[in-house]
Amino acid sequence: MIDALPKILYHVGPRGLEALSPSPFVRRGFTDAGVWADTVYGKKRPIFLSSEQSMYKPTSKDQCVYEVKSVFLEKKYLITDLPSLVDYRMYVTEDIHGNIIAYWEEGEVPPELSPILSAGEIKIRKLLHVWQKTFAVTKTVGYMADITPLA
Repeated sequence: MIDALPKILYHVGPRGLEALSPSPFVRRGFTDAGVWADTVYGKKRPIFLSSEQSMYKPTSKDQCVYEVKSVFLEKKYLITDLPSLVDYRMYVTEDIHGNIIAYWEEGEVPPELSPILSAGEIKIRKLLHVWQKTFAVTKTVGYMADITPLA
């Protein structure tokens, strides 16, 4: 098991089980509210995994079915689930040098993240790689490779 992750994670996303079929988990999109993260993730979006089975409310009866599959995750592909941090009052802006900056208003910083921030801010590229810290807040993580269930 990878440090900081529970034994069971659930795939989360707007299309539910579509992303699990037929065999591998494949990278799909997220809700329209998360489209801004494309500029950070690049051309391929992560697979989003959660420690909570019912994190997102299904939009159709097809999404109400959960399937538990054993998979192997490699630590090198884990990444912060950026769109989920918006639910924890993260804002995104660009500095004068063109760097994308994540920030929180004073008093809004999740306590788990305060040690990695400077004046409530962090470069988003750095935030991508502290998934252990952000997982402690969101209970979600991104995975930047396809996932094939174990036999």
